[in-house]
Amino acid sequence: MGSLLRALLAKSAFVISAVVLLLAFIPSHPTVVQGQGQRPATPVEILKPLPLPVQGSVSVTGSVAVTNKPTVNVENWISKEPFKATCEITIPHIENHFVGGAHGFFVPSGKRLVIEHVSASVGDEQGGKITELNICTRTANLSDYLSQHYLVLSSPVLTVQRLSDGTDLAIEYRTASQPVRLYADGVSGLPGYEGAQVIVGAVVFADESGRNTYVRVTISGYLAEIP
Repeated sequence: MGSLLRALLAKSAFVISAVVLLLAFIPSHPTVVQGQGQRPATPVEILKPLPLPVQGSVSVTGSVAVTNKPTVNVENWISKEPFKATCEITIPHIENHFVGGAHGFFVPSGKRLVIEHVSASVGDEQGGKITELNICTRTANLSDYLSQHYLVLSSPVLTVQRLSDGTDLAIEYRTASQPVRLYADGVSGLPGYEGAQVIVGAVVFADESGRNTYVRVTISGYLAEIP
């Protein structure tokens, strides 16, 4: 019993000593901790989403310099007037001869016609075949010169029609549809086909007489003031 009591007293003395030692290291006044200053601004890299969506308004002060300035051709679409014309030509077949036909029209005075698309339909009755289809235009700075532009026709499609007298008539049809960029100016006093600024022409060769070739051409574009 005496030994047990001595052991307990010894452990109690050790615990008290440890507590006293720990209290000796605690300062009697609170310690002030000095924090670091604000970090300097650093660049921010945005990985995604790109482009970065922005809402609201952004104001820019000062001057803005633009490098590598592109050349932009700005046309005044408000002053453009849509234009369309259709020309029809009937060319009679003459045996063993080349025969030509033409149809011209005038551009309004002071205007420039810009042709952007041309479509055509050609029907060769038997005995004849179209060899050339073209559009001729004139401009103010080249009023004495006629520019010819040739259309590319498709391969022929052969059809046979039964006539009222009971005979059959073979007709070959060809078509064309081409985007173009042609110019014609509304100036007077031009030589040639009655002074017309736009002329549709066709040439047919026939190995027999009595039939016809029918040509229909539609031109579309716009009118603008002559610069």
